[in-house]
This record gives sequence, C-alpha cells and structure tokens, in this order.
Amino acid sequence: MEDEQIIALFHQRSEDAIAAVKEQYDGICMQLLRNLLQNEQDAQECANDTYLALWNTIPPEAPKPLLTYLLKIARNRALRRIRYYHTQRRDHQAVALQELESCLASGHLVEQELEKKLLEAEIERFLRMQKETDRLLFLRRYWFCDSIEVLADTFGWSQSKVKSRLFRLRGRLREHLVKEEILSE
Repeated sequence: MEDEQIIALFHQRSEDAIAAVKEQYDGICMQLLRNLLQNEQDAQECANDTYLALWNTIPPEAPKPLLTYLLKIARNRALRRIRYYHTQRRDHQAVALQELESCLASGHLVEQELEKKLLEAEIERFLRMQKETDRLLFLRRYWFCDSIEVLADTFGWSQSKVKSRLFRLRGRLREHLVKEEILSE
C-alpha cells in the first residue's frame, strides 16, 4: 500500500491505518528501536507508543514520506526512554551521542528552537556534500546508534578504521559548522 493511501486511512480514522503501517514499516521501525534500546520489550512498547502517536497526529499532519515521520517519532520515543532508564550508564548509544555532542559543543547551550533548526539544516547540508559511504556511516552511527562492532561488520572494515572515519567525519562537520558560523572556534 502506498503512503498516500495509508495517510488517507488515518484521515478517515480507519483502524486499518495502523495495520497498514505495521505491515509496511514495522521491520525497519523495530530494527531502529532494538538498536537504540537493546531490549525487546522496551522496543515493542516504544513501537506501540509510536503507532499511537501516529494515530494522534495524523490528521492534521500528512507527512511525506511517512517512513521518515514514523522513524523520527520512534527514535524520539526511544531516546526519551534511554534518558529515563540510563542517565548514568555509558552504553554504546550514549557514547555515540556524546561523540557527536563533543564535536558540536560550542561553550553555550543552543538558546532557541530556531537555532536548533538551523543546526539540523546545516548538518543535513553537510551530509549531502559527503560521499555516500561517509553519509551512511554517519547516519548509522549517530541516527540509528549502531555500535562500532556492527558498523565494522556492515562496512567490512576493521573497528579502528570505523573509529578513524567517524573521527575525521566529526572533524569535517565541526570545520563546516565553524565556516558557516553556526559554531564558534
């Protein structure tokens, strides 16, 4: 079923909408949630919360593409759960996010939502300028929170090569953000 048809079901308030989303996208949604949460029960609960959030936001929303909207909701729900359960624990998800945070740290917190949107847009622009492999590596590490071990297996590289490429990517991102005056040196 096409995204437009699924969204139409949501607008009609048909319960078939949730079933259609699950049939179409449950596999990738659960993969993301399992990567982030490392717990099947938490992943399933977050998936259910995600489907409820879809039901509550469509309508008025009519997201295009639906998959991106679904994964963003799922990821945000999982990150909230991680913060709740693991505030002091340094697991690979927290390490991945801390790596990126240290690259972006600018000495002061982002004050406005507008600045956050500007940063997001600039990171997207930076990623579009990168080779496909680097773009995929970045997204798999910092959006899907894949571990270094999983990335090494996925790309067929050693763990040290993955760490090195990520280090250089973060450095290029920081240089780009400084050049665009998003961050100060």
